Amino acid sequence: METIEEVMERMMERCGASGAAIIRIDDGEIVYLQNLSKLPINVVSIACQAAVEMFRGKLMNDMLNTVKRFRRGTEGPTILESIRFTFSNAFHWVTVVKERYLLVLVAPKAGMSPGYVETLFRSFLPRIAVLLE
Repeated sequence: METIEEVMERMMERCGASGAAIIRIDDGEIVYLQNLSKLPINVVSIACQAAVEMFRGKLMNDMLNTVKRFRRGTEGPTILESIRFTFSNAFHWVTVVKERYLLVLVAPKAGMSPGYVETLFRSFLPRIAVLLE
């Protein structure tokens, strides 16, 4: 059976990523972290904490509920599942896995389209979800 480390390393290789992390949403603990960039580990840790706060924060939930009021035909709670950030030199994806974890991927802008990288990234989500049980 594959380990979480093997799957994450394979995902990073396929996506051309410079970093990836799995973070528990409830307490912000970093379950897995691979940093191939030149950023210091404390900067990466702060970025992981910011991702958790964004998904867990009151402001984000208020925004989602406000938007939902204007969307007809939507039932149940609106849950943010994924965000993609575009910076001048990199793309960042933050995705909820199993409603308890955030998976963060950082990939430099290096010739692959963000849509292609996101497709590769998402193809690993089922395997990662199984390993987080």
